[in-house]
Amino acid sequence: MRSLLPLVLAVLLAGGSGARADEFLDQLDLARQLYEEGDVTGAMTELDFARQLLQEKLGERFVTAFPDPPEGWEAEPAELQPTGMLGGGLLVTRGYRRIDGPGEIDAQIVANSPMIQAFAAMMSNAAMMAAEPGAKRIRVGRATAILTWDEEARTGEVRLAVGQAMISLEGRDLDGSEPLIALIKAFDLETIKALAGG
Repeated sequence: MRSLLPLVLAVLLAGGSGARADEFLDQLDLARQLYEEGDVTGAMTELDFARQLLQEKLGERFVTAFPDPPEGWEAEPAELQPTGMLGGGLLVTRGYRRIDGPGEIDAQIVANSPMIQAFAAMMSNAAMMAAEPGAKRIRVGRATAILTWDEEARTGEVRLAVGQAMISLEGRDLDGSEPLIALIKAFDLETIKALAGG
């Protein structure tokens, strides 16, 4: 239940369409009715539906934190993805492509997932950091991101923890790591932290 609290607060504070809010409240009313009738399993099912509505609404808020494509690039619409493989939480993705040549960056925001704690533990462990080939720290405002770059393969990755969320960028066919660094610095970190908590 604790993991649901940031979803509830974010949706209530951010507001939304009346129709969608009514749909959520209808699910809660039905869950309460089923519970009062003794149908605990049915009540749990309706609460799962209500939680899914909150996930979708919160995912729409996270979309606003993605940056516009840099000059010479284009971006696909951001999408809310299933998170079963991540152990729960929320996952929003967006793809960026160079217009005049090769170069792709897949961006994602993961929120309220157990994998974020594992990444934060690695960030605080100097030995684990040293064991990751090609990894180096880069500053993003007051935060610290981890960049890995393979010059020969022209691929790279950037990861940045923001409260209970993590931004991850994976680049391919890039001339250097500069597009990854520029893109990670363009995310709205304040919005991500406010939505994810922490």
